[in-house]
Amino acid sequence: MDLEFNRDRQIKHWKHFLDGKVMPDGFSNSSYDDDVFPSIEHESNRVHIMFLDVDGWIGDFGNDFTNFAKYRFESHDTQYVYANSFSDDDSQHKVFLTNEWDEVLAAIEEWRKTQ
Repeated sequence: MDLEFNRDRQIKHWKHFLDGKVMPDGFSNSSYDDDVFPSIEHESNRVHIMFLDVDGWIGDFGNDFTNFAKYRFESHDTQYVYANSFSDDDSQHKVFLTNEWDEVLAAIEEWRKTQ
């Protein structure tokens, strides 16, 4: 798929990234104005979800569209995840990309079981 960066489309994504979704309990908007992607985060700071858009993906990062997904879910059972780096062998640090909001909600529920 051959796409070009579109700033108007990116701004629309930022304004409407939660449209049609219910904010999960304990979460709030954690987006900063200079973030490439809007995000929500659990009040514990141990679950962070980015709402990716194609314009940030190809425009800001120059990535190929073949690896694009709508959501990036990141969690840790005991440590803060935002802007933290974990070793590859930390089994409590979970990261995955998906195009399905239901998969994000299921991952939140699985994480809640560890708390």
